[in-house]
Amino acid sequence: MQNSKLVHSLRILTPRELKRLYQFLKSPFYNASPNITNLYLLLRRHYPSFDSAKLDKIKVFKKLFPSREYDHQKLLNLMSDFNRLLEKYLIILQLEKEELEQQKLLLKSYAGRPGNYDLFEKTINHINQITDKFPFQDEQYYQIKYWLDQQYLDHPGTDKFKLKGNQYKVSMDYLDKRYILEKLLLSCEMKTREKPLSEKHEIWLLDEILNDKRDFIALNSVAGIYVEMLMLLKSNKEESYHRLKELSLPKLKMFNKQLQQNILQCLINFTIQKGNAGDESYIKENLELYKLGLEYNLLANGGAISDIIYLNIISIASKAGDINWCLHFINNYSELVEKNIRTEAKAMGMIIYYFYQNNADKIIEELNSISYVNDNYQLQARSFLLKLNYQTFHDDLNYFEVFFSQSESFEKYLRRNTAISEKRKKRYINHISAIKKIAKAKIDKKFRNKSGHELRQQIIETKNIYSRSWLLEQVDKL
Repeated sequence: MQNSKLVHSLRILTPRELKRLYQFLKSPFYNASPNITNLYLLLRRHYPSFDSAKLDKIKVFKKLFPSREYDHQKLLNLMSDFNRLLEKYLIILQLEKEELEQQKLLLKSYAGRPGNYDLFEKTINHINQITDKFPFQDEQYYQIKYWLDQQYLDHPGTDKFKLKGNQYKVSMDYLDKRYILEKLLLSCEMKTREKPLSEKHEIWLLDEILNDKRDFIALNSVAGIYVEMLMLLKSNKEESYHRLKELSLPKLKMFNKQLQQNILQCLINFTIQKGNAGDESYIKENLELYKLGLEYNLLANGGAISDIIYLNIISIASKAGDINWCLHFINNYSELVEKNIRTEAKAMGMIIYYFYQNNADKIIEELNSISYVNDNYQLQARSFLLKLNYQTFHDDLNYFEVFFSQSESFEKYLRRNTAISEKRKKRYINHISAIKKIAKAKIDKKFRNKSGHELRQQIIETKNIYSRSWLLEQVDKL
């Protein structure tokens, strides 16, 4: 029973929601089966883990029906009925949070019942009042306005011959503006995918929108932000970055969460690219954007932060030299990383932190504490070992053989490991190749003077390479 859909759904409820579920199940309007209520009471004792041996299906059945032989199908039917009620309960919980959706459903109810046209009109007016209070006019605003117009125009009680002449024109305008905004937003998402996923998207009518709808775009702040996002994604120029930042960040609190996330991700991606290209001024910019994302709760998905974002923030904070904040983040935000990877993510975070503190002993200590559940951590751990050996060699050229042996070992591991994708292998192999070239240049003074510029260009021009900014730093130290 522990792995059933029912238990999984109960597990995602908050304690307060679980408590309220009892009142829902006691309502005869929704539930006429005391067996479902009894099953709830039995399961509630084991929330949230539901890992007790008492939840064995035979034992549960015996508790519910002490005088009957075990009937597997009867128990399954009971669990299925309970789960259907639970899904209805989740819908109601969600609907409680959305006044607008409640009013739209009420309007549809009135629209389907004759003799209450006055209530239908009042509800339309009420929804219009709600939407007119929106802080900005985005695609949802125009979608609702258009939908309300269609409900009004399609109602049999509406006298279409008494409508104002521009009623249909206004409705068409709502539809066009909704389309433009949704087109721009989806275009931003598609363009975001092009570089990292090697995709190319030709977007129908996008140029016509950008060229022919300038007045609307200029007047609508959301449309202007979408266009600036597109310009930044297409041009990758600093002026586009600053325009988007100036246009959006002062108003960020006004926007819905999805738009906030889209803006922030676009800005963060740009600062990452600039930082990886060796522009250190954007490292602190990147950190400030991440801090803004944490402040507005824009980096968590379902209350959890991915280990990739967690480690990226630690790396950026370490590079930016914000050491105290970085340590605070490692310790306080590790609890938001998924439980099955949390311990290793925190250990890897400490490795990054100690690496930028040049604390070799602590790095080795943390490396030994990681069990390498996934290949990504295995690769990162080996990379830090290689960097550590290179830095030792950098300070004492007698360690060249140790460093070179470590790099060869890492490369063999990559080539032999079939579980690692070819793209990821190439990323780390390019990293190893570059660091070996830097080491050889370090030993050969004549080669060093001649090749420094060439090495820098090779690293910058290599598209798929791990830790580009660190490699460039080593070239600059030759």
